[in-house]
Amino acid sequence: MSSLSLTKPPVINKTNSLIQACTKVIKQKSASFHIPGHKSHKQFNHFLSNGQSYDLTELVNLDDLYHPQSTIKKIETDLSSKFGSVESIISTNGASSLIIASLIEIAKFGTRVIVPVNSHVSVINALILTGLEPIWLEPDYDENWNLYTTINITKLKNTLSNNKNEQIAGLIITSPTYAGDVSNISQIAQICQEANIYLIVDESHGSHLLFNGQESLSALKTTAHIVIHSLHKTLSALTQSACLHINQKLPFNTNDLKNNLKLISTSSPSYLIMLSIEESLKNLNSENFISVNNIQTEINQNLASLNHIYHYKPNHQIDSWHILIKSNSITSDKLASFLINQGIYPEGLIGNGVLLMLGLGSQNNDSKFLRKALNAFKESKPQTNSVSPKFNKPLPLFNQVMSPRQAYFAKTKTIKVADSLNKISAQNISICPPGTPLIVPGAIITQEIKNNIKDLSIKIVNV
Repeated sequence: MSSLSLTKPPVINKTNSLIQACTKVIKQKSASFHIPGHKSHKQFNHFLSNGQSYDLTELVNLDDLYHPQSTIKKIETDLSSKFGSVESIISTNGASSLIIASLIEIAKFGTRVIVPVNSHVSVINALILTGLEPIWLEPDYDENWNLYTTINITKLKNTLSNNKNEQIAGLIITSPTYAGDVSNISQIAQICQEANIYLIVDESHGSHLLFNGQESLSALKTTAHIVIHSLHKTLSALTQSACLHINQKLPFNTNDLKNNLKLISTSSPSYLIMLSIEESLKNLNSENFISVNNIQTEINQNLASLNHIYHYKPNHQIDSWHILIKSNSITSDKLASFLINQGIYPEGLIGNGVLLMLGLGSQNNDSKFLRKALNAFKESKPQTNSVSPKFNKPLPLFNQVMSPRQAYFAKTKTIKVADSLNKISAQNISICPPGTPLIVPGAIITQEIKNNIKDLSIKIVNV
């Protein structure tokens, strides 16, 4: 099951154009608790004041993203130095393309890969492209919040033991999760080393961990082989800015990964995005991170004083810049709607909660606006759908009867979801955020999966 609530947030404004829709949101928004991390504030990405002039292509002296020799190479060298990696490469196609490029590479070393069911949709896309077959791994699950949390070490060991005769190339995990849950990467990395498989960590939501006082939570402080960051999620770079860190010496190098990246990315990478990556490195100073940590502390103190709002605080490690809340009176989609109507824009619905994300662009007033909105929520005592959140159990692991690649490229037909029970899915259905799949190609559509697809108002499916 996706950790995302199956109820979509409401559409606030109907307009005739995208620019009108964006303008209305900008005017209505008092506080940003969503991606990107720069929060649209002008102290970052100064070049955008003359942005059109910098929207360039691969001209002489501007270097080549896929074969960098000078200016772009310096950005990657500076990234490696700042983050402490062996080597780093950048992407203007987001972390998704780096995840796919990594799995293309490790497909040379095996036919199967261990995939937690809360992995990002880009992992499933990589399985389709590479032909790698998934060995599904179920993380721990929090029933009160209806979301997957951290990798269960015992389950991981059992999965490896039960598949010891398989040609396993590696394991890819998401840490932090969209809710902020952080797995024990050090222990997982040790297990992978003993099993002689590669560990890829999708740390898209944790590019700030090395700098905000949570460095022990970062996979870059472990022996994980590859760590992938979205530089726009919590840092100050533009959307689609990402980087991949090689965290230890490997039998492949950045050139191999660059070639893989070139296979799946545009031949016209955005220089605006690359400029924003370069500028984001200048913002990795303690003053910026102390400021956001102070905002986070103030929000936590405010939440602690409220008895009508629950704050997600699991027993395991969690990133402090992910703040997940829920109401004790109405469902989270209603809470999100209320906040939006107050000008507070959350990142999305995660399980039974509403995710508030901090970033380098978070402002002191954000916590004040949030406190005011939550107090208004208490005073208004909204009764719409006034019930306790449903405590759903996770779906069983996917019953994979064909590889995702085989199913995707097989002869298919489109049928009604009502008629899809026990059929083999030919498509990937997921919602972002967090982008985890409800069904993947090659898996059987069970009654639970069918119900969840229907809850999304999807009426047809490819099988």
